[in-house]
Amino acid sequence: MKSLEDIFNTNNFFSIEDNNVLFWGYDLDARIIKITPYVKNLIDKYDFPDGEVIELFDDDTYQFFKEVYTLRTEIN
Repeated sequence: MKSLEDIFNTNNFFSIEDNNVLFWGYDLDARIIKITPYVKNLIDKYDFPDGEVIELFDDDTYQFFKEVYTLRTEIN
């Protein structure tokens, strides 16, 4: 099983579009996460704009990825 860090290392970008957060990496293996009220609060907290491609490279984007991805795995 991959660790969260392994998943982060293969998912280098995300964007917020059409009520979803799309994470993807150089492997083009996209992970689509529906925007729930909790995810919306995280988007507002970190002030990420809609429609822009954002690179996962700093503490804020990593923390966002970690919180959203952990939530997704708990739901599924």
